[in-house]
Amino acid sequence: DLPAARQWLQRAADAGDGQAAALLARAYETGWAGVTDPAKAVSLYRRSHDLGNGRGSMGLANMLARGMGVAKDDAESERVVRLCAERGDLNCQVAIGLFLAISAQKGWESSYDESLLILGKAAEQGHPVAMEWIGGIKSFLATGADHGPVEGLAWFKRCAVLGSVDCQHGVAESY
Repeated sequence: DLPAARQWLQRAADAGDGQAAALLARAYETGWAGVTDPAKAVSLYRRSHDLGNGRGSMGLANMLARGMGVAKDDAESERVVRLCAERGDLNCQVAIGLFLAISAQKGWESSYDESLLILGKAAEQGHPVAMEWIGGIKSFLATGADHGPVEGLAWFKRCAVLGSVDCQHGVAESY
């Protein structure tokens, strides 16, 4: 009963539940609850973000970056993710860390320093994707002071034991 699902999520979102607002936004973004409405999705993602929900922040940033339901705005998208990361959301920290790593790789106005700092915070809290990227940056991407293949291998091993197949590949590539 898709209308009932939307109705229950709407009630929770109206009561200030950021997670419900993010789920309802995803429903309107993708149509999984029977209706597609990108503008409504943006509004709900923004509400979720304003309530401090990381999933809502990531959804809003994604919609802004794609220009879906709202004018495309890369700067605002990055601002949303940075704010979410500053609030302590591990997934947002990883997202901004990856953005900075990719920027450095492409030679944009970024270095691996800030990326490693942000990813390090998430990695120290056990986020395997952050560990994988630190391993990759240290082992394969960075040069100079940031290059450290032995340290990179240690990060790959750390997340490989958590079951990350990507980190297991990183260990193999490092050897």
